Amino acid sequence: MIEDNLDFAFKDNVSVFRQIREKAKLSRKEFADLMNIHPDTIERWETGRQTPRLTMPQVKTLSRIASQLGINLGEIPDNLIN
Repeated sequence: MIEDNLDFAFKDNVSVFRQIREKAKLSRKEFADLMNIHPDTIERWETGRQTPRLTMPQVKTLSRIASQLGINLGEIPDNLIN
């Protein structure tokens, strides 16, 4: 499911959530289940139609997934939806 890759670089104009989700090889449903939200919310975040407002448990989940991909939370761009 989640693979380690220390060479990951974020692309401009592509949602951070989409990039992390796809790198982790997770479907929107799987990612939404991990984040404890509805898959439609992930779709809105990935398309920029909704600005993410993460709870602390969601930040921790995102951090855990990113860490498993070799991404430090500090490396994640500030603009999550690009």
